[in-house]
Amino acid sequence: EDTHGWKSTQGGLSTIMSSTTDANNMGGLFVRKLSGAAGLAFHTTKLMPVVFHSPPQYHHGKWMGASWSAGHFDPVLTLGMMGDVCLAYFYLGRLEELKDVGAGGLGMAFVLTSLVEAFVLGMYMLTRRMNHNSLSKVPKATTATDTSTTTTTTSGRTTSANANPLDENPNSLPSRIAARTIFIVSTLISLVSLRDLLFPGTILSFLPRDDIYLEWTGAFLHSPPPGTIESDEHGLESPLFAGDLFVHQLLGMYLSLSCAFKFASAVAWSKGSRAMDG
Repeated sequence: EDTHGWKSTQGGLSTIMSSTTDANNMGGLFVRKLSGAAGLAFHTTKLMPVVFHSPPQYHHGKWMGASWSAGHFDPVLTLGMMGDVCLAYFYLGRLEELKDVGAGGLGMAFVLTSLVEAFVLGMYMLTRRMNHNSLSKVPKATTATDTSTTTTTTSGRTTSANANPLDENPNSLPSRIAARTIFIVSTLISLVSLRDLLFPGTILSFLPRDDIYLEWTGAFLHSPPPGTIESDEHGLESPLFAGDLFVHQLLGMYLSLSCAFKFASAVAWSKGSRAMDG
């Protein structure tokens, strides 16, 4: 029931009813709820290494785990910094619209906090890289206790005799399966998300029932495609749905950034210096 004319309802995603009408606007509620969930996922991903990171441990003659000083978290921090800049630019471009409805202060707060976080992440990575380069120039002493040996395989590659065949490897079968699954699923999500962000209301003909999805989420109200029936019906009133367009594009932004994190987990998880002792 929409007695007060609200387009949102308190509660989680379970508040989205299975049937939608012009009165309850379940498609618009779906976009708002999913936008909040996607934003929470994006910002939580940046917090995960800080909150749940455990220090590396020396196991079977080698360091195991991830290290801040070795740069293993640089891909996450880089994507977080780029995402903050994108969000700041997104809010900055709509700051005048937010001021018109009395939310200019909130929009400026998002811009400033995103830029401050991006600056802190960038300075940390720059400082870590400079310290790592300076330490890598220090010669390391060799001891007689180093008993590791190397063997040459038939393909000519040199491997350690103490190498564990179960070591993490981006070319291992589980890693390849996970990477292919992520690329198949996230590529489609990224395509739809970028469409909603950059070209809202544009129908992708190769996606089945994409016009129904756009109509249900209210995209034809704020961004009716030119030269269509929806443009004739909603073209004049589309500026009145600027808030719906804002949330729709914000959802596309957050989903695109979340997919970027997933892509990085498949292809960039092994990046960073492996020398944890420097």
